[in-house]
Amino acid sequence: MMERLKDSSAAIDEQFNQRLLLILKDLNEEPTLEDEDKWNIVESKFQASVGAMLFSPLESWLETNASRYMVANGGIYGGTIDYDDMFLGWYAPLSPVIKIATLLVGTDKIGHFVAQGWDYFKLYLSVSKTPQSNESQWKRALLERGHELETTMLGFGSNGIYSYGDLAANWKGFLFYRSLFDGENPYFRKKEDGTFELARSFSIKDNVTDDFDEVLNPSRARTARLYEKIKENFLSKETRVCEKYAKNPEVFTQSNGRRMPRADYVLETSKSDESKYALKIQDLCSNDTE
Repeated sequence: MMERLKDSSAAIDEQFNQRLLLILKDLNEEPTLEDEDKWNIVESKFQASVGAMLFSPLESWLETNASRYMVANGGIYGGTIDYDDMFLGWYAPLSPVIKIATLLVGTDKIGHFVAQGWDYFKLYLSVSKTPQSNESQWKRALLERGHELETTMLGFGSNGIYSYGDLAANWKGFLFYRSLFDGENPYFRKKEDGTFELARSFSIKDNVTDDFDEVLNPSRARTARLYEKIKENFLSKETRVCEKYAKNPEVFTQSNGRRMPRADYVLETSKSDESKYALKIQDLCSNDTE
């Protein structure tokens, strides 16, 4: 039961901080490092050697070690939903649900933070180096990248779902990588002798906002047909989602009180579609609660 989940924050922090220490060790083994060398070290500690866009070592670790809720029989994506609705995503098991402070999120959100956040960051490094580049230009390039992923290989094109929670995790992951060496409070600082020190530790609670939670920040379905099938599953006696929501809504809607401005992580041109087939639990359970 999801209400019995233990907070996974400490376990996630441990995994991140172990990797930060490994980065520190490698940074100080080489007296002269170019920026590219630093980023290669970071990449080696956080990214999978093969299929980094689809597989995150941290996400895989959480799937087997964290306190987690395993979704059975496809959950809300089971029942009459088929390949025509979700494409290859129909064959894939759903990510386990974990608890981070008050929020319930899929382990895939940590995957997005680590992997797609890195994808954003690499694009940022490339775009920001171009002549006359400014914050508005590189930020739009990153948001366009996220929108592309959600309409193709990581969203509509692979599972029929456009996830704003994924986009939020992508953006916060990008900010994490950007703050490793730069900004007012970087993780790594260079000392007078030329070596690096780890100036602070990582805390997932400082990085996760309500925007990661797909109940608080609903995704949307690609088609009306998929939306209606998902609604049937919400109302079904097999998943009992709406029954549980009616009895104990706070389990589903606990907030940590922190939100990002929508414009920080959602492309402006995609906002007009946000209400179309939006998977809002209040609407999906309306037949039970009226």
